[in-house]
Amino acid sequence: MKKNTYLFFFFCLFVTNVNSQDHGRFSIKLAEECPEFVLQDVNFYDKTTVKVSEFRGEWLVLDFFTVGCASCFESLPKINKYRSDYKGKVEFMMIGLDERGLRPLYEKFRKKLDLKLPVAYVERGFWQNFDIVGVPHVIIIDEKGQVRAIVNAVSKEIIDALIDGHDLELIKKKGEYELERADSLYNYTRPILVNGNGGQDADFLFRSLLMKWDGQFFSGFNPDWVERIPSDSNFARFEVVAYDLARLYQIAYGDTVYTAPYDVPNSYGRFWRRPLLEVEDSSAFMFNYNSTRNLYNYSVSVPLKIGTRKKIQSIMRRDLDSYFGYDVRVEDRMMPFWKLTCDASDGEKLRASGKKFEHKHPTARTDIRLLNGSIDDLIGRMYMYFPFQYPIIDSTGIDHKIDVYVEGLRSDFEDMRRGLSKQGLNLIKGYKNMKVVVIRDRKDV
Repeated sequence: MKKNTYLFFFFCLFVTNVNSQDHGRFSIKLAEECPEFVLQDVNFYDKTTVKVSEFRGEWLVLDFFTVGCASCFESLPKINKYRSDYKGKVEFMMIGLDERGLRPLYEKFRKKLDLKLPVAYVERGFWQNFDIVGVPHVIIIDEKGQVRAIVNAVSKEIIDALIDGHDLELIKKKGEYELERADSLYNYTRPILVNGNGGQDADFLFRSLLMKWDGQFFSGFNPDWVERIPSDSNFARFEVVAYDLARLYQIAYGDTVYTAPYDVPNSYGRFWRRPLLEVEDSSAFMFNYNSTRNLYNYSVSVPLKIGTRKKIQSIMRRDLDSYFGYDVRVEDRMMPFWKLTCDASDGEKLRASGKKFEHKHPTARTDIRLLNGSIDDLIGRMYMYFPFQYPIIDSTGIDHKIDVYVEGLRSDFEDMRRGLSKQGLNLIKGYKNMKVVVIRDRKDV
């Protein structure tokens, strides 16, 4: 009998302890309905005990503070004014951790500032329900009882935006567990967004990247102007692989249209195709494709709404300047070109006849065979075979379709030039004003 009495006593003690630990426990979660709880030691309010559900129909701001929080006390005049400004719409309740010295300190501020704020004093066990890591700590609950914000401080901007239904993308003030988890998500000793450090690889609003080419991969996308890569995302992206430094500078400072003589807007013959180097040491610009030396990959991604070619160019300029530091200008220079001429009689001989060339079958590396084409088509062919030659400017006056068979080696410009002359088409060297990217050493370095 005595043994049973002891067992009953320990059972009752166990139940009592469990009930005391569970009693009144709750958890506040953002974007969820606020659980019911009771504030029992309320001062300067029409009730000394109040349930949180009694505030339904108006917004409720719970502002937590402690005796050691200077900024909490500094904000009291502002909160006091808010309570007056939002009367009938928003109620404000100060909640203090009832530790030694808090009540007399608050009373001192209340009298000095003529505060009209209700204050509830709570014990540490109750305080822990709110998972508070440092104060200020503010919880905002809407008129339907949903937790709308958990922040470090409240402002008129926040209150007005929430009431009007606007999204300020507020950062939730984190609790102890959330802080531990957040700390584990990012390691400052490693770059952000690399291997999931601080987020996924694509979690950025803007990104530019310059890296040395390691020769391990290639790209079939090889523009000489800012050509945005098609994408289904919200980003405008430009990216090149294995480009030499001069080519990068030409893209950054050159025209934003084609550099080739195609039937699209182009800068052929108006913008010099490669930069001019006026530097003491040009070794940084020397390269060959048998080595990875001085070859780079470059990538830039910006929001689609600002991703114009000019914007991408400006970013490239900044990046190149930050890393390489050259003084780069676009200047007007007299530059060489080939003037394509033809006598009227020879031009008429070239008029397209609709017939095929007999016994003329050029191999892959010789001759040009053009049937029912134009002078622009011929210039395009010459550019294709000799992209680094001077630009060819049409001065023939030919405005009709032509048939041209030019005998010559496509790998030998002079040979091809002689073949053109046999058809009455002459390339005469001249000079004209063109835009040129000029690269110099920076004098202030």
